[in-house]
Amino acid sequence: MAADADGVMMQKGKMVMMKDGKAMGPMQGDMTMSDGTKMMTDGTMMMKDGTKMNMKEGQMMMMDGKMMEGKMMEGGKGMGMGNQ
Repeated sequence: MAADADGVMMQKGKMVMMKDGKAMGPMQGDMTMSDGTKMMTDGTMMMKDGTKMNMKEGQMMMMDGKMMEGKMMEGGKGMGMGNQ
């Protein structure tokens, strides 16, 4: 799971910074992940190809731009991205 996870996560409707799987506080500004994905403080993601998506509760984006579902995901629904 997210034990050694560094990235950002949607938690209680706010974007929080994650370090080693622990919430470190609110996201202070927009970030660009190593794959070129831009992450905004409101949970909007702008993919490198220009596609816009919004983070949902419990979703996490790693610093390399990969998406994960957090342990707190309600309903247990995944994004259907498969194992990449």
